Amino acid sequence: LASVCLNNPFSLSVDAGGENLNYRWQISNDNGLYTNLTENSLYVGVNTNRLNITRASQVFNGKNFRCVVTSSGSCVNTVYA
Repeated sequence: LASVCLNNPFSLSVDAGGENLNYRWQISNDNGLYTNLTENSLYVGVNTNRLNITRASQVFNGKNFRCVVTSSGSCVNTVYA
């Protein structure tokens, strides 16, 4: 769990081992399902190990972020942030 201040930027990051790693950041919706984030002015780095969020919003209350990491070896690791 992390606490952030409203309207301030924050970052989430993951460390993963392996070769040819691919990262995909996701956010939970109200039904507990996850959707991929889209790179835009709010979310920067959605396909990297570090997600930068430019402004914390109240819409994030109760939401979870996670990063799905895949490698060329087809291993999948899900890291909740």
